Amino acid sequence: MADEETPAPPKGPKESETLSKASLIALARGLGKEAGGLTFPMLLNLPTTTIINVIYANSDNGLLDDETAAAQTQVVETCVLMWRKYSADQKNKDRIKTLEKALREMGKNEIADAVMERFSNHQEITADIFA
Repeated sequence: MADEETPAPPKGPKESETLSKASLIALARGLGKEAGGLTFPMLLNLPTTTIINVIYANSDNGLLDDETAAAQTQVVETCVLMWRKYSADQKNKDRIKTLEKALREMGKNEIADAVMERFSNHQEITADIFA
């Protein structure tokens, strides 16, 4: 019993490339530039007060002076990364279905199809899905 090897702790399920931080940032930046981009975090079931807190953490005026949509894009990105953290204990398949459902409810069917295709091919989401 002198030198027993301790087994490595079991690893959780590997995160999908489609749900990586870089992928979700690309998705959030693409959606954040569009009118109604703030709908996306709401459809991911983030509490409204959380979204409002993120808005005012970025700017004292909220989104009133956001002519270039830069502040809205930052808010969407922050919220999507919060969702990623909050949903980390769910299965990848359930998380990707949540993304797909939110995109389809926004009327972004082509983007939803691209996200699902990337997921099935184990690829990251990149900005080219918005082209």
